[in-house]
Amino acid sequence: MSTLSESMTSSTERPIPLSVRDDLISKWIHYKGLGYWVIKDPVSLKYTRLHPEQYYILNLLNGARCPEEIKDEVHRQYPTLLLSISEIQQLISDLYRKGLLTSGRPGQGVTLIKQRREEHKKKLTTTLKNVLYLRLPGWDPETSLQRLYPYVKWMWEPWAALMFALLIVSSWILIGVQFEAFRSRLPEFQQFFGWPNLIYMWFVLGAAKVIHEFGHGLSCKHYGGECHGMGIMFLVFSPCLYCDVSDSWMLRNKWQRIIIGGAGMYIEVIMS
Repeated sequence: MSTLSESMTSSTERPIPLSVRDDLISKWIHYKGLGYWVIKDPVSLKYTRLHPEQYYILNLLNGARCPEEIKDEVHRQYPTLLLSISEIQQLISDLYRKGLLTSGRPGQGVTLIKQRREEHKKKLTTTLKNVLYLRLPGWDPETSLQRLYPYVKWMWEPWAALMFALLIVSSWILIGVQFEAFRSRLPEFQQFFGWPNLIYMWFVLGAAKVIHEFGHGLSCKHYGGECHGMGIMFLVFSPCLYCDVSDSWMLRNKWQRIIIGGAGMYIEVIMS
């Protein structure tokens, strides 16, 4: 039985036995004046960015077209883009390695499982080698976010953001006006950093960081995204939390992506 690469290179007239996956989610995104397609794999939760011509070739793959037909279709759609058969085959191979294509031949499932195991092993090896940035496997908070979001979604409304901004500015002005009284009520250094207070501070900071990460996840949920990863990581041997909001790259509005990135600070400022 010929291999995948052999079936692609043996004859330019032979149909390519690969088809684009029908479960992929695609969004057209504008960034810095350029447009591109972001492809989401709902199984592996990986995101791939493709140029328009790459995305066009991806959708030409239906298991029946041969390299010559694809080349002709690309030339009709993009007359100034002159791709050789070899370049098209390389692009298709790259799309296959990224998991965007499926094969009708037997053994496709075994191949994908093998690729996933190799990727997991490579990721684990890379993580262990980089001791200054150690990210531990986390948990999927999507269910928790779905249950929590209806109760806090008002916090991302414009009127709520304005209300919190006025509250924060008012508190700063009040501290500035009564700074001497505020400073006189602060405990002494030794008293503040005593063991009982340090223990309380440790729990308070830990809870604040958890709420901080939930802020990122809830803001992503507010704008229609999903969050499937939250856990602990060690940054220069210091424990901290992380929240995977990679789904924000599926949002067309750049300001929504910016808000998601700054949502943790937004929540912490409100708490302070």
